[in-house]
Amino acid sequence: PPMDGLVYSTGEAVDIGALQGDVVLIYFGYTFCPDLCPTMLATVDKAVGSLDERGSQVTTMMVTVDPARDTMEAVGDYVRIFNDDFRGVWGDEDSVRSVATLYGVTFEYDQPDESGQYLVAHSASLIAIDTEGALRVLYPVGVTVEELAADLGELLR
Repeated sequence: PPMDGLVYSTGEAVDIGALQGDVVLIYFGYTFCPDLCPTMLATVDKAVGSLDERGSQVTTMMVTVDPARDTMEAVGDYVRIFNDDFRGVWGDEDSVRSVATLYGVTFEYDQPDESGQYLVAHSASLIAIDTEGALRVLYPVGVTVEELAADLGELLR
């Protein structure tokens, strides 16, 4: 599916077609996420790292579902905590929602607390697109490094 209206943390438009030949992993999350997002990104980092040189054929991106708080730069800085090659993706809320819907991802904002902080309830699955550009796998929360690494190895064949 297209990524209309979304940009990398560099400001460059996201073009999934330009990544053909790579396995593309897409995660919708946010930098203030207390648990699911850091866990999934750490899992992806370990799985990709276990693939040796083939890991360079995996492009991982996190699209923020909280563009009001996450700046374009913040998303990029956040994902690079986990892996220097991960890409942060930003768009305004309408753009993010329309792209998320194409991938079957939903998100809702919880009520802010006294300090204005809030959580975002979001589909926390990891989406894998194969080297031909086809959506192949949706990984649930809790996918293990071993499961993900084995699948990525298959998708890269």
